[in-house]
Amino acid sequence: MFPNPASDAVTIKTESATGKVAIYSMQGQLVMQKAINASSTTLDVSRLGQGVYQLKYSNGEQLQQAKIVVQ
Repeated sequence: MFPNPASDAVTIKTESATGKVAIYSMQGQLVMQKAINASSTTLDVSRLGQGVYQLKYSNGEQLQQAKIVVQ
């Protein structure tokens, strides 16, 4: 995932071409969700307020998590 911190967009590269990405606030509220149909996907984070978010990627077999900072 790059860039981190981000202000406009975040690119996620995955091994699997399909899956789902969800971004949660640090309070646990779902703020964005997107289905992935390629091994590289760009998410528009410009509408999110500044802060730290939890990004979760799932392809049905595995779950990966990362923190993202939006400036």
